Amino acid sequence: MRLIFLFIPFICFSQHSVFKDSLEFIDLNNYQSELKPIKPKELELIIVDEITYLIDKFGGNIFVFENDRLERIDNSYRHRSQIQSNIFSYNDTIFRHGGYGFWETRDLLTFFDFKTNEWEIKQNKNKGTKKYSHLITIKDNKLITFGGFLKDDSLNSLETKSNSVYSYDFQKNEWINLGVSKYHFSKNDNIIDIGDDKKVIIRKDIKDTVFFIKPFENKIEFYKSNNFRRNIVSKNNLKSFYKDSVFHLISNIHVKSKLEINKRFYDEFLSNKFGEDGFVSQKNNYIIEILVILFLIVFILIYFKKPQTKKNRKILILNNKSVHYKKRKIEISDYDLSIINLLKKNNEFKIIDLMSIYKNSELNYNHQLRIMNKIINDLNNKIKTLMDLKKPFIIVTKSDLDKRIRVYKLNNQVTIK
Repeated sequence: MRLIFLFIPFICFSQHSVFKDSLEFIDLNNYQSELKPIKPKELELIIVDEITYLIDKFGGNIFVFENDRLERIDNSYRHRSQIQSNIFSYNDTIFRHGGYGFWETRDLLTFFDFKTNEWEIKQNKNKGTKKYSHLITIKDNKLITFGGFLKDDSLNSLETKSNSVYSYDFQKNEWINLGVSKYHFSKNDNIIDIGDDKKVIIRKDIKDTVFFIKPFENKIEFYKSNNFRRNIVSKNNLKSFYKDSVFHLISNIHVKSKLEINKRFYDEFLSNKFGEDGFVSQKNNYIIEILVILFLIVFILIYFKKPQTKKNRKILILNNKSVHYKKRKIEISDYDLSIINLLKKNNEFKIIDLMSIYKNSELNYNHQLRIMNKIINDLNNKIKTLMDLKKPFIIVTKSDLDKRIRVYKLNNQVTIK
């Protein structure tokens, strides 16, 4: 069995990489190599239905490698609008997702149409996630994308990490926001694919831990690293790979200036597990919940601030010694009657109007005011109970014209007749 690799100034081993000027074929039985020169640069290798394709990382161009010849097959051009997109295959079709170009992070899902030899945009029910240099896993008819980076649509925007996790259903043509992961990964890490749906990742900034990512199980497992794992190389297009239950690892463990391939069996490489966690740590419902809460707040503010129309006001009927609401009735005092008449006439009154009702020369002003406030409180309790009001019948507030002046206003839910 032979694997195809790409070559930049020195030997490189990777299942899905293209080097600068050569293709390299590696015999896995003896690791003997054979170089095939190529001219195009900045290509990424992908195998579909046992045919080797080289995809331009800047977009557009596709080459097929057959009979020791590299032939361009597309009718496209190097558009540079999906740089660092994720290139993958599904059902013998070549796709690319996301990418960056012309000061914009893309959410495009495009595919190569072998009938027209053109790249086409896959039409979906909704928008996905904008990101580049991200990772993708595939299982059955679904993919999950995570990690990578994004920039806002401005000339001098800064690169930020993307922790969003999205799934895509190829049958329904629909994106679903699964939430976010507290663990960030990108193509810059040491990545080893375990089939299409799992990945072993060794981050360059956390070399003491090996991450085993299982997005479709919503699980991430942690394994202790060692000196051997810490020296695995992922530089330019140099990548380790997994095949037939064996890890083929590119490292410089013995001589820093020299690369070597080492074999490790599955159980040997993934040993010393010390923990696990959920991969998606926060569901996407939080966005919906925030929007619902904001909507309710706005609705409540509008509802309670809008003026009550006569149609939805409650009608209080005033008689000489009583007030009526529907079939209920309560007796009122002369002071109550005078206060209600003030409200019936103007819908509000001031303290001076209130003091004109209660006159007692034997009491000072403050004492009289306390008595009248008590009368208002008692009246409020009686009318509020009678009419099932949510707010007081008489509302004490400050004047709109002069905040130093206290005024008494009729509840805007009530009409007095």
